[in-house]
Amino acid sequence: MEISKELEYTIIGLINLAERNKRSSAGEIADAMGLPRELNKKIFQKLARAGLIKSVKGTGGGYDLIVPLEKITIGDLKRALSGESFVVRCLEDKSFCSRVDICKIHDGMGRFQQMWNNFLDSVSVKELAGGG
Repeated sequence: MEISKELEYTIIGLINLAERNKRSSAGEIADAMGLPRELNKKIFQKLARAGLIKSVKGTGGGYDLIVPLEKITIGDLKRALSGESFVVRCLEDKSFCSRVDICKIHDGMGRFQQMWNNFLDSVSVKELAGGG
């Protein structure tokens, strides 16, 4: 399984925001870390909607980290960016596959999905930054 560029940039941006220890704009963080500005702005908007960072509008505005990195998991970030995701489509919607009732791997994929989710929810951003 590959981590998306969007998730990678999210992790990099959050770590940078935490290291700054001050309100910063998504553009400032993008410039400092060599990330695409527009994508970083969209990422930070999603993180704010998810309640992981706080958006402050106006002069002196930007983003504040309101959840410590040790409390933010990779699973939290994946859900903030794209909602719930599934390793195979039939786990999301059984009507997608006409073989779901006779499929030999459906239940096993469901168990794998649970293990994958548990793993993503067990790894914090702080751990990836080398501080966990």
